Amino acid sequence: LMSIYGHIRAERICFDKVEINVPQRKGEDNTKVKIAHLSDLHLCPIYGKKLVEKIVYKLNSIKDLSFIVLTGDIVDNFRGEFHWHRVGIQNDDDWNIYIKAFKNMISKFPIIDVAGNHDVWAVDSLTSKENKFLDNSFIFNRSSIKNENNLIIKKLKIFNLTFILFNDYRFPVPR
Repeated sequence: LMSIYGHIRAERICFDKVEINVPQRKGEDNTKVKIAHLSDLHLCPIYGKKLVEKIVYKLNSIKDLSFIVLTGDIVDNFRGEFHWHRVGIQNDDDWNIYIKAFKNMISKFPIIDVAGNHDVWAVDSLTSKENKFLDNSFIFNRSSIKNENNLIIKKLKIFNLTFILFNDYRFPVPR
């Protein structure tokens, strides 16, 4: 029953505007920063295209957007089989939806993406070819990630904001 409810609600997107006042230090730029925070998209061929169209439309309508932060479960990585994933099974179709939707946006503003459990589901080791997150992330990639410590914590500074990206995964990731 919960699974059916999840599929019904999957195409509904909630948009909230939150303003955070960050005190400025002496001499710092007082520029307003607009961040689009997306989480748990679970992109997949079942409802991914329609969902992505809504997201892209909304992101393009945000005036003066500074950057996008995606905080996990970008893709679903589920093939529709009613059993747990086996090691090495990730869904390329899901990742293709993500890349197709966001690759044009990266030229407009930075995209910070952090893996959720679905994004690294069934990955046996960090550097395995099955780790599609490293092939498709805008921040993490195979050339910059040589060991698990490089994936677990990464510090990034954008617009006088410092982000600590944290992926709490040990491989193999539970399936």
